[in-house]
Amino acid sequence: MGAETSGFLENFRIVPHGTEWVVIADVHIRKGSANPDLKGFSFSVIKNMTGNLEQPLFNIFLPYPHYNDQAFIGELLSGEPDLMIGRWIKKGFTDLEIGLIASAVCLILSPEWDIQYKSHVRPALEKILSYIPKLKRKGIPVDLVQQIEFKGSTIQIYFVIDRSSEAVEKESTSIEYFKTGYSSAINFIRSDEKCRTIGAHRVKVFYDSKEKEYKIFHIQYNDGSDAHIA
Repeated sequence: MGAETSGFLENFRIVPHGTEWVVIADVHIRKGSANPDLKGFSFSVIKNMTGNLEQPLFNIFLPYPHYNDQAFIGELLSGEPDLMIGRWIKKGFTDLEIGLIASAVCLILSPEWDIQYKSHVRPALEKILSYIPKLKRKGIPVDLVQQIEFKGSTIQIYFVIDRSSEAVEKESTSIEYFKTGYSSAINFIRSDEKCRTIGAHRVKVFYDSKEKEYKIFHIQYNDGSDAHIA
């Protein structure tokens, strides 16, 4: 007899890959899979789908199966000429499927960054936060991604929302607290030697409900290395 199956494949399709064609599919791995070959690695990729595919100001990446819900996608795009809808395809062993919201507005790291924040970044944040209730009604929790330009390179700031309770989740998506995440990330980027020499790809910040602010907890550098920040 063969080994116990760990999941299944569906939605097979043939797509071009360079000069060849390949078969791809959606992979479903059963939670608690006993197959050790499926553990110890992570997989995550975002794919643009529809909406403003040329120069979007705002992006929503939906998890499975919501990126197949054409009615919901149409609802999100209605009256939103600057919005792009994409898929967030990832491996996971939990039941929590998270969406991702991002804006194309980039803060250039300079002494007067707080002026840029007030005039450009905050309005963009207010816009992407307005999408959260629509996703929440579909049972889709979200994280947010913003951008900083430092020494000519773009660094992502990944905001991890606190979903420990309804009240804390609402608090952590309040516009007034996001500037603390920018401040935390900027202070670290400016002071970290590796950021100044090698550069950073992504900084992750989490919401500390006791301190009422976002704090940095992880950084990924441009050379592929990463570090957890206490």
